[in-house]
Amino acid sequence: MENKYALYVIVIFAVAILGWTFYSAFQANSTAPGSAQYNYYQEKNLQAGSECGDMTDLANVQHLSHHPDRFGNCIKQVDAQIFEQAVGQSKEAYMAANGIQ
Repeated sequence: MENKYALYVIVIFAVAILGWTFYSAFQANSTAPGSAQYNYYQEKNLQAGSECGDMTDLANVQHLSHHPDRFGNCIKQVDAQIFEQAVGQSKEAYMAANGIQ
């Protein structure tokens, strides 16, 4: 009888994971063009007058750090203390790890 209950638990767990997988797979990428988060950063960049955006805004600096290939030149311009506060890593170590020179 206990094996029967264990089987039910395993089946329910498997269905839950399968449901979560399908739900996650069909969610729109939150940084895709047209999404609210993407539009937020685009608007911030336009307000600041450059593609780098507000270099003192911690959220913007963190966003820049997620795209080192696109915003390497911007990251070079960020104050080291602001960068460390936003990303949690020293600017020099981050730049070395991501090949920004």
